[in-house]
Amino acid sequence: MESKREIAISSHIEGVSSLGTGNSLPRQASHQESLSQNQPEALLASADAALSVKPVTSMKLRRQVLVQSLRCANQSMTGAGTTACMVTLSSGAPREGVTVALSSNQAAVSVPGSVTVAAGAPTANFSVAVAAVTAAQTVSIAASANGSTASFGMQLNAYSPALSISSTTASFGSVSVGQTATSSVILTSSGNAPLILSSSLVNGSMFKAIGLTTPLTLNPGQTAALTLQFSPDHVSSFTGVVTISSNSTQGVATIHTSGDGVAPILSGLTCNAASVTGSATDGCLASLNAPAPTGGVAVALASNNAAVSLPPSVTVPAGASSVSFTAAVAAVSIVQTASITGTANGSAKSFSIQLNAATPTLTISSTNVAFGAVNVGQTATKTVTLTSSGNAPLIISSISVIGSLFKATGLNTPLTLNPGQSAALSLQFYSDQTSSFTGVVTITSNSTQASTINLSADGVPSVSGLTCNTQSYTGAGADSCLVSLYGAASYTGFTVSLSSTNSSVAVPPNLTIPPGSMSAPFLADVKSVSTSQIATLTATAGGITRSFTVQLGPASALLTANASSIPFGSVLINSPAEQSITLTASGNSAVTISSIAITGGFTFSGLTAPLTLNPGQTVVLNVQFTPTTAGNFSGLITIGNNASGGNISVGLSGTGYNHKVQLSWNAASSGSVVGYNVYRVLNGSTGYQRVNASALLSTTYTDGNVQGGSSYVYYVTSLDGSGLESVPSNTTTVGIPTS
Repeated sequence: MESKREIAISSHIEGVSSLGTGNSLPRQASHQESLSQNQPEALLASADAALSVKPVTSMKLRRQVLVQSLRCANQSMTGAGTTACMVTLSSGAPREGVTVALSSNQAAVSVPGSVTVAAGAPTANFSVAVAAVTAAQTVSIAASANGSTASFGMQLNAYSPALSISSTTASFGSVSVGQTATSSVILTSSGNAPLILSSSLVNGSMFKAIGLTTPLTLNPGQTAALTLQFSPDHVSSFTGVVTISSNSTQGVATIHTSGDGVAPILSGLTCNAASVTGSATDGCLASLNAPAPTGGVAVALASNNAAVSLPPSVTVPAGASSVSFTAAVAAVSIVQTASITGTANGSAKSFSIQLNAATPTLTISSTNVAFGAVNVGQTATKTVTLTSSGNAPLIISSISVIGSLFKATGLNTPLTLNPGQSAALSLQFYSDQTSSFTGVVTITSNSTQASTINLSADGVPSVSGLTCNTQSYTGAGADSCLVSLYGAASYTGFTVSLSSTNSSVAVPPNLTIPPGSMSAPFLADVKSVSTSQIATLTATAGGITRSFTVQLGPASALLTANASSIPFGSVLINSPAEQSITLTASGNSAVTISSIAITGGFTFSGLTAPLTLNPGQTVVLNVQFTPTTAGNFSGLITIGNNASGGNISVGLSGTGYNHKVQLSWNAASSGSVVGYNVYRVLNGSTGYQRVNASALLSTTYTDGNVQGGSSYVYYVTSLDGSGLESVPSNTTTVGIPTS
């Protein structure tokens, strides 16, 4: 027997005696006990043995854990779904937990076979799956463990779709042929299950059902709008049936439709003008309340006044809702009213036109136009407004002008102005001389009164131009300018205001053109400036301004030479050569040449310093080179001046040379010859002289000591080793050029 797994007995045993086979231990009749499930402490007695039992004073019995209750979240359900349930024990489950068996008395409610309450926990949760039922019923769910059971009752409601229609009839009444009438029907899912609309069919060619796309599912309480249309194409009475198929328990639903197609009637008769003055045409329109059927609709027309002519009838074309026509209105001498009437399909409409007596009238905004003083050479413009102020169209047939300097432009005739309309007439005056002028404009029209406009203007002189002799000025000076006029100055003369935009150019404030003259001169005083500037001179009189622009440049003295070096090349000794240098005053002010210096054996002529050159002037300086010896020469000529570029230096170079005679001869045939001598004499003279300083070893010699313009005769002798000299060779004569 395990020491810690005991049977708890609430009363003690007072005594135990020996038991025979099949006898049990005597116990107190009133004791209570609680045995564990496996009861390891159960007492067994053998057949022939007597068991001695000791008194037990505090043995404990384990209490069983029972199912106390079963609850679910929903007591009533409609349609398919799930609900959460919980089983509760009498106390916390032992360490091995408690398995609770679950069951349902209806197949529509599915429960798991069991649920286990975890050790120490008093409850366990599980889910119940409910299927939809078509008839209401009650389901009992049971939970059992350790011989105890708890149950929960659930009400399952019937789940059925139903369709409700707001109206099962649609009466469209009378509808004109070609027109469409509509009616809306509301479909409602009135059951407790989704309603599935599978189709909507229409029986009746003049009726349509639109706005509903099937199949369509409506959850309980949802609605959908079905639009019914009636479009008669001929005159008659029509009926139809709309059949709506769904999963509703009521089956197929129907909507009965009806309507009458009637002929279109005249809905209106109007014209563009409700009031006409004089003869005219008025555009009118007859309208139907619906498009005309095949064949069209004839509308009869009539007028109660002979002054208004109408066609006897017009036809509204098939498919159209209106037709236009023209009412011809004749002029009347007194005010009257004409009523025109249109009739179609028993319906009639009328329109009234007010006929007014026609009186064309011309109103001119001004009949006297004064242009005032106008500068000669200028054009002035005035505008007058011509208005058709009568109640009949004004026809302007021509516009003529008397006065050669006046013009009337802007209107082309003939011109018709309806009552109330206006047109602008432009009047012009061109002044070509100083005088006073008048003119008349005559306007010919169908107005009851004559129409003329009197014109007047004065030609006055005006400034035509301002010019100066010089547009570009450098340094200080005076520029001669001239103001010219359009037209000659009057006997009092003509005063012109003068001004300059630059203080470096001063002009008189005013200039008076003498009487009878058309121009007058004045002087502009120009001051020197240090930077390039612009001065604008203006002459103003009578609101006319003329301008002249003078470019002002700073004064600058510049001196340039046409060459920076002069190469003389080779020059014969004692033969003079000459070249020139051109010096130019290339600035915009005078330049002074203050000195001339030259080096290197060169000389100059043609210029004596000091010398002043005005802008653009030139001077030529001649430079000479006369070599006295052979060789190269170089020099420099320096020209001192006050120009901004400073002194001018020109490099000089040249080579002096003399004439030479090249002599050559054949070698002597004797092997004893050791050298040669060359002899020379002026042609025509006697007494040859040897020209070589020592015996020549070669058969050539250059004589560089000759004079230009002379002629020389040469011969050669040979020498042997002992110094003996041979007889002279043949002679040769050489002429030397002069240069």
